[in-house]
Amino acid sequence: MPGQRVAIFGPAYLDRVVRIDRPLVASGQGSPLDQSVEGDWKFGEGDTIDVVAPDGYTLSIELPPDWPGPRGTIRLQGPIRPGLSGRRRRVRALSWSEDLGGMGAGYAAALGGVLHSALGPEDDPTSRAIVERIRRYGVAHRPIRVPDRPADWTLLISSGEHGDKLPIGFRGCHAALEVPELSRRAAEDTDLLVVAALPNPLVEAVLRSSNARTRFLAPAFRNMDDREHPLGRFADRIHILSCNRTEWETLAGREAVAATVSIVAVTEGPNGFEIQFTDSDGRPS
Repeated sequence: MPGQRVAIFGPAYLDRVVRIDRPLVASGQGSPLDQSVEGDWKFGEGDTIDVVAPDGYTLSIELPPDWPGPRGTIRLQGPIRPGLSGRRRRVRALSWSEDLGGMGAGYAAALGGVLHSALGPEDDPTSRAIVERIRRYGVAHRPIRVPDRPADWTLLISSGEHGDKLPIGFRGCHAALEVPELSRRAAEDTDLLVVAALPNPLVEAVLRSSNARTRFLAPAFRNMDDREHPLGRFADRIHILSCNRTEWETLAGREAVAATVSIVAVTEGPNGFEIQFTDSDGRPS
């Protein structure tokens, strides 16, 4: 955005992308997945990845010979989709690759702003890989180094032309960020503030510290599902909120949030999106 000061607070990950040979859910089980979820940082061995949701739904992926890991069972911290309980879906990986991921990095590349994101120590291999890719994409970066924590990364499962996307996050350094440093940076002058996929206490701290003319929130699923620190607590500091349909329908008190936020955009994958505009009196416009 030439001529404007843009600050992005959000993660930059290393994405390990695996493309599979069929949809992530069987025919008749709903639309393509567009869902992010966090995984436990424990892996095993074997020729497959078994992605197991808390409700017992299992996605079993047959791996290519050169797959670098992880392997074995990955246990998710949240569901993939209601109604799939106890089922097993078997798929085969066609290819894999690595790239720069994370909503913070994505918005920084798209908007040309300055990215504020966490990294592990300088000798952390994943942190080094992220820095290399940030430079490759020409993103302006002010990292926050977190000692003794590895950089975050994501296993991104995609069905390609079938339209599914299931990012599974393994979170290290971003979960250890502290409010004072984020608040200090957010208080710097800026025209547009973008906050993407940080934990809600950090999101609130950034939004309340900022006097940006426009404040944009791009949440992850955990932001919408957080009952201890709900998004509605700081909705008054959000001008624009953008999320997918599953995330929106997970949000408790979403009617009140919609009446507070000026623009709410809800995406539905290949089915497009819906936008609601609200005036200063809380009425749809």
